Amino acid sequence: MNPVIETPRLILSPYRAEDADAMVLNAGEPRVARMMASIPLPFTRERALARITKAGCDDRRFVLAIRDRETGEAIGEIGAGAREGAVAQFGYFLRPDFWGRGLMAEAVPAALDHAFGTLNWPMIEADALDENPASARVLLRAGFEPMGASTCTSVARDDTPMTTFYRLLRMRWVTPTLPTARLTLRPPRMTDAPRIAPLIGAPEVMRMITSLPMPYTLADAEEWLSGSLSNPNDVTCAIDDGTGLIGIASLSHVEPGVRSFGFWLGTPYWGGGLMSEAVNALLAWGFGPGGLDRIESSAFMDNIASRRIHAKLGFVEGAETTLTSSVRDGPAPGILMSLIRQDWTPIP
Repeated sequence: MNPVIETPRLILSPYRAEDADAMVLNAGEPRVARMMASIPLPFTRERALARITKAGCDDRRFVLAIRDRETGEAIGEIGAGAREGAVAQFGYFLRPDFWGRGLMAEAVPAALDHAFGTLNWPMIEADALDENPASARVLLRAGFEPMGASTCTSVARDDTPMTTFYRLLRMRWVTPTLPTARLTLRPPRMTDAPRIAPLIGAPEVMRMITSLPMPYTLADAEEWLSGSLSNPNDVTCAIDDGTGLIGIASLSHVEPGVRSFGFWLGTPYWGGGLMSEAVNALLAWGFGPGGLDRIESSAFMDNIASRRIHAKLGFVEGAETTLTSSVRDGPAPGILMSLIRQDWTPIP
């Protein structure tokens, strides 16, 4: 697997032996080496050739030269990889002559598309030195979330500088941002946890949702947002009214072309048509850019508001079933529903 990834100004492609001199200029620059863990100083041509020989691409790693599209010259490096069972670690550098042009902000999303799209990795982690705010801005712009503080050991320096540890979930990368008249559907963020816990924890909301712990705490929200409870192929949108998260709408992976539909809205926001507005936008994406053929869903029989929204969208009610909720005394009647692309009816 030797990917060649093109952007408007760059080409990301595997190293060649003739890139050795360019790598010395790129990685051997002290301002670069001091930000990296494994680049020694001085960085010689022999070291560059050894690094090129080790570089490779397969289903668990990729190391690509960042090339100027016009000249073909290697001006930096981007890559990620993981040992068996570990989370992939992401890294990059760029020759200082090319700093300040937005090139890394162009290269990083292209590399992440390869990692999450072609390689189907569930998550990627990265570190950025606190003294390197430009790298942190690139990660944040790409959707990475800061997860905590750590330290870096660099062979090019004598100290152990402070770094911030970042993480990006595939689920967040593939989730679209969808504006509506009054809302924005966007990927959830760890900072949403303090709003999720009290909103979803209200008994009126919890009785209509299956498989939630009771009581629902901030720690539960943070665990869910970490991605550890979700399929990385799920599409989960925070419903944001401009003040912050007010609910969730999701299309969970079932099989290719098929998703399971779910949504909830905090009780202070009921009765204004916001839920219909949000789910209308998500289904438009699902049957459009999302390429779905069928969406499945279910609801408690007494959840009249949810069943009404499903009916407006064109869902067909099918077999009765039994559903459970942590705030109900026991199993309760439910209904299974489904919708195919041809029957989808956008809510006016």
